[in-house]
Amino acid sequence: MNREKSSIKPKLMWDPSVDMIRCCAFTMVVMVHFFLNSGIYNLPVASKTAFAMCTLRSFSVASVPLFMMLTGFLQKEKRPEVSYFVRIIPVLTVYGLCSLANIAFTDIYASVHDTPAQVVMKILNFKGAKYAWYVEMYITLFLTAPYINLAWKGLKNRRARSVLIGIACFTAIAPALLNIWDIGSLEWWRRPSSGSEYNKLVPDWFKRLYPFAYYLIGCYLAEYKIRLKRTKCVCGIIIMTIAAGAFNYWRSWPGKFISGDWSNYASPFTAAIAVLVFIYFLSGNYENMSTRTRSFWKAWASVTFGAYLLSRIPDIVVYNRLAQFVPNPGSRLVWMFVTVPVIAVISCIMSRIVNIVAVPLAGKLTALVSDFMKQCKDSTKA
Repeated sequence: MNREKSSIKPKLMWDPSVDMIRCCAFTMVVMVHFFLNSGIYNLPVASKTAFAMCTLRSFSVASVPLFMMLTGFLQKEKRPEVSYFVRIIPVLTVYGLCSLANIAFTDIYASVHDTPAQVVMKILNFKGAKYAWYVEMYITLFLTAPYINLAWKGLKNRRARSVLIGIACFTAIAPALLNIWDIGSLEWWRRPSSGSEYNKLVPDWFKRLYPFAYYLIGCYLAEYKIRLKRTKCVCGIIIMTIAAGAFNYWRSWPGKFISGDWSNYASPFTAAIAVLVFIYFLSGNYENMSTRTRSFWKAWASVTFGAYLLSRIPDIVVYNRLAQFVPNPGSRLVWMFVTVPVIAVISCIMSRIVNIVAVPLAGKLTALVSDFMKQCKDSTKA
């Protein structure tokens, strides 16, 4: 009997690093929205508070690249098959239900009354939820991912794949730092916020394709299992965050915060921070993590997508209250450490409620579409 027990292989446990990355990215998104909604952008960038704002924002902006890299990390083995493409249905189902929740909230809270036709158009135009731009981007990334994977697999060695990533980063990410200088103006160098005309040093036609660059980076991290000492990752994150904060402070000084390519998702600073955060979680040792802790991360990760789409609702309520409670925008930064957890928790609870409907509904829709596609395939064979 003992021999039989000893011969049983232990069940492989899900690597929690993926869930932890997703949860971290979601929390960072809520941080980004703090700066968007708290009125801090209206402050002159000429104080310690403004420098702290620029620095914290520079870190939190890495949230979206983390999600994009995670997509490449998890999807790199997918092929262009019906079983893959129908997996977009749960995403669209959650988006549709979260959009309805956002529209209903706006109807009640702001007395904006939409007709059924307007509701449908808002959902189709990705305006049902304010933060739905990511869903619009993700649909294209999802649909093209299997074909990107075929190209990735077609490159037979690490060097060729590194060159591909280098080209992607050069065309989509590097312009955010190289094409932002007015080289011939001494006044501009003294105060960069004085002008917005820049010299183009490298081609930037494809700079909006940065999601594909991050997708490829995710594929690379999964393929070659990049690991570093976590202390090195932390040091790198701190250095890059402070450097990005100082640079963004300089670009806006002494006026209001200027949001440009250099401070957003395609910035090389942002890319470096995101990669280091990603590797930090991958490099952890989770063998001794308890089942309960793993379950916590998995449960939290399962609601982050819906929570992201629904977070606009608590954003409106919480930041309206914050503006009343703290009239001076310059005193609101410290409240980020209160509002962000509160909004994250409320959003996750709402997402959990939506999932009660979305999960079984998406399952039925996926089964219907899969059966329909199977019938179409069988009829063509006949």
